Amino acid sequence: MLAPWSIPSLRKLSIRYPAALPYFILTDPTPIDDRTSQICQWVYRNDTEAEAPAEKVIAFDRQVTAEDRDILESTDPDVPLDQTGREMTMPIDKPGVIMRRMLRALIEGEGTLAAAE
Repeated sequence: MLAPWSIPSLRKLSIRYPAALPYFILTDPTPIDDRTSQICQWVYRNDTEAEAPAEKVIAFDRQVTAEDRDILESTDPDVPLDQTGREMTMPIDKPGVIMRRMLRALIEGEGTLAAAE
């Protein structure tokens, strides 16, 4: 799995399953207000309708998105961007730590809109 992220919010995800073609997803969450975001997500396909019917691809994507929604909606929206001294050290935390640092740098005028991987 590879998921480069471009600030402020675009994620380009590619997943390679052992016996299938790569699966490419673009996700762009856009803040609406301090507690609400709108998430636009779409899949780029490189298979045929016979190999993977669109109906099944959409159903799978909606299932995963619904699972993610449950987690995201239960998360405190007021996570400080400055996590100095409080950053997590588990590998799963690394992307979030990097994203908070990049957003903080952008807000403080020190960052760029370059992609981070």
